Amino acid sequence: MRALQAGEGRSPSGEGGGHGVTDLSPLAEIESQFHNRGMASIPLAELPVGACARVVQVDTPGAVGRRLFDLGFQPDALVRCRRRAPLGDPRIYEVADSQLCLRQREAAGIRVRVNA
Repeated sequence: MRALQAGEGRSPSGEGGGHGVTDLSPLAEIESQFHNRGMASIPLAELPVGACARVVQVDTPGAVGRRLFDLGFQPDALVRCRRRAPLGDPRIYEVADSQLCLRQREAAGIRVRVNA
């Protein structure tokens, strides 16, 4: 969780709203965490549903990594998390005009940079 800046987390009347914590969307929370730490990329598995990102690199070794690369997970490719299963795994990602279903362990090996 990040530290609140002056004036954040308050209602228009100046009250603290009970807890003094801002309501950030999952994407905004991830962006703020990684921006504040100076990190340029996150694992694809952490990309929220509906968010877009650009592929930085594929860290998965062997045949699986090569197959992911062949399917379109190449540096600077645009990827969007479309849907997730009810229990969170697997997720459907859109890349290179295709929709692909990846398990969390496969998506964890793909590093992406969240689009602002």
